[in-house]
Amino acid sequence: MATDSKKTLLYKGRPLMRKDNIIYYGSMADSHIVMMQILETTKVGSEDVASKVSVQLQLTDQTVKSRDRVIKKSEKDGIFSALDVGSVWLEGPARISLFVYDNDSFVVYPYVMEGVQREIVRLHVKGTRALRDPIRDKVIEPLYVRDGEAVFEVGAMPGQYVLYGILR
Repeated sequence: MATDSKKTLLYKGRPLMRKDNIIYYGSMADSHIVMMQILETTKVGSEDVASKVSVQLQLTDQTVKSRDRVIKKSEKDGIFSALDVGSVWLEGPARISLFVYDNDSFVVYPYVMEGVQREIVRLHVKGTRALRDPIRDKVIEPLYVRDGEAVFEVGAMPGQYVLYGILR
């Protein structure tokens, strides 16, 4: 008897699923997911290749109206550029947000929760040599660099936004 075993494709440890022209990145168990919609394709040989992709960061909270779930959106030229939206990601406990901007900067913000204390998070950043904390005028060196991705360890205090600049 044949078994139907479906394996979920992972990208950077998170699920990547496709249905027709829509690709979902992340888990509904997380607070946010990324939805990528292929808007245009170009023929390359006999294959259709994504040439224009809409990217949306969305809340997974089902109690929020679908139109209000979109936190951030942009359009990218191709699937590689769309996936590169994840060029900065964090590894840490729940309830810590990462806001990435298109000017080589990002903000880490841990939500204020009762009894929550300072957390240590790891920031994974592709294509950087260091980070800069412009408020403290401090350069932060990575713990290590592997395959073009630098990993930094930083503190995150609930209720405090911390801005970082990417030094290339």
